[in-house]
Amino acid sequence: MKNKLLISLGLAILVLPLSNCTVVPQNTAIMSQVSVAEEGGIRFIQVTEESENVFGPSVSSYSTAITWSTNQFLCVSADGNNLAYIGDGGAGAKNTNIFIRDTKGGKSTTQRTFKNGVLSPNYSPDGKHLIFSDYSEGDYNIYQINSREGSAVQQITASVANETQPVFSKNGKEIFFVKEAGDSKTYNIWTFNRESSVMTQFSEGFNPCPIDDKRILVTRNNKSSKRGEIWLLDLTTGSETMIVSDGKIGFSNPRISPDGKRLILVGATPATKNSRSNLNLYIINMDGTKLTQLTFHPAHDASPEWALDGKSIYFISGRGNKTQKYQIWNMSIDTNN
Repeated sequence: MKNKLLISLGLAILVLPLSNCTVVPQNTAIMSQVSVAEEGGIRFIQVTEESENVFGPSVSSYSTAITWSTNQFLCVSADGNNLAYIGDGGAGAKNTNIFIRDTKGGKSTTQRTFKNGVLSPNYSPDGKHLIFSDYSEGDYNIYQINSREGSAVQQITASVANETQPVFSKNGKEIFFVKEAGDSKTYNIWTFNRESSVMTQFSEGFNPCPIDDKRILVTRNNKSSKRGEIWLLDLTTGSETMIVSDGKIGFSNPRISPDGKRLILVGATPATKNSRSNLNLYIINMDGTKLTQLTFHPAHDASPEWALDGKSIYFISGRGNKTQKYQIWNMSIDTNN
C-alpha cells in the first residue's frame, strides 16, 4: 500500500540487535487488553476511535534486529488544547494528512492538510502554525500552514534530499529539521531561520527536541551497536553530553517535560523466550538518572507527547485491540518521582 511505503521511507530507522532470541506470536487476548499487570496503577484513556484511522510508526522484526520509523505522528499545541495527528480520517483515502482534535473531548476532528504523505506535525510556540514533512515528487520536504484556518501552504525546503522531523525552536524564530546525507545512512540536524531564510547545519542526529534557546536533544545511532542514544547539544558552546545509552535498549523520540526535569522516550524492549521485542515508553531524569520503563504492553507504544500540566502523556499505541490498530491514548504519570 502507498501509505505503508511512504512511512517506511521516513528517515531515522533505528536498529536493535537481539541476542539469539526467538520471536514468538503474540496472544490476541493480551493484545485486546488495555493494560497489563506490570502497568498497575496507570490510568489509560483512549482518545481516538477506530474509525479515525490514526497512523503510527512502521515496525519490522527480524531474527537479529528490530527497526522502526522515528518520525513523530502526534503533537500537542502549546496551550494544551489541541492534538494534531497523522491519519486518513477513516474515509478510505490512500494519503496521510494532519487532523486536529480537541483535548477536552468530543468526536469531531478537523483535517488541516490535503497532501500526499504527511509526517511529523509540530505546532509553533504561539499555536498559530503547523509544520510538517510531506512526500512529493520523489522526496520529503518541509512545509508550514496556518493551524486554524485557510489552505495556503508555505514550502520551507526544496532540495532533492529527504528533509523531515521539523520542530520549532522555543522562541519560534527557527525551525530545526533532519536532512538525509547523500549516502542515505547519515542524518544531520539543520535549522531554518524564519526571518532570514538562512539554513545552517549543526550536528549529526535526528529527532531534534529543543529544550531552550541554547540547548537541544537529539537521537544518534551508536556506530557499533546501531542502538539509539539520546544526546544533549549546547548550540552556543558546541559541547555534547550523552543522556542515555543502554547495552540492550535502543532509544528515540525524546520529549522534555513541561518543568524541564524529565524526558519521555521510546525504547525497544529486548525480546524474551515468550515475547518479541517491541516499542515501549521510558522516562528518565534530565541528568541521566533513574531510567524507568513505563509501559509493558506487547503492542507498540510510540510518539509520546507531554500534556501541558505534566501529569499525563499522550501517545500512539496498538494496545486494546486484536489487530494492533493504532489509536491515540493518554496515560497518567507519577509526579512524585
